[in-house]
Amino acid sequence: MDVINNIEYKKRYSEIMSLYKNNATFNKDVRHTTKEVIINKFKGVKLIKNIEKIIDEAVLYLIEEFAFILSCPVAYNVDTVHYLYHRNWSVFENFIDGKYDLIKKPSFKFILTN
Repeated sequence: MDVINNIEYKKRYSEIMSLYKNNATFNKDVRHTTKEVIINKFKGVKLIKNIEKIIDEAVLYLIEEFAFILSCPVAYNVDTVHYLYHRNWSVFENFIDGKYDLIKKPSFKFILTN
C-alpha cells in the first residue's frame, strides 16, 4: 500500500489529528507516551534540550502510526486488525476502547507479546 497517497489513510490521519488538536486528554496522553519514548531512547542524557519541540515533531509519527493502523481494514480488505507489541501501549488501548471519542473500535485488537 502506498500509505501517504492512500485516501483512507489521509482520512484517518485527518481524524486523528483533529482528535489530537481538540481533545485535551488524548493530547496529553499522546504527548506523555511520546515523551517516554524519547527519554528511554536517550537514557543517560540528563537534559534533553528543546524537549517540547522534539515532542511536537515526534507526535506526528505516533499520529501517522494510528492513521496507518486505522486504514488497514479498508486498505487490506480485512475485518479485524491485530496489533502486536512487546509492551503496553495505553494510549492506543484507550483509543480503541473509545476513551477519547466515546467510540469503541471493535475491529482493532491490541495483543501484548512477550
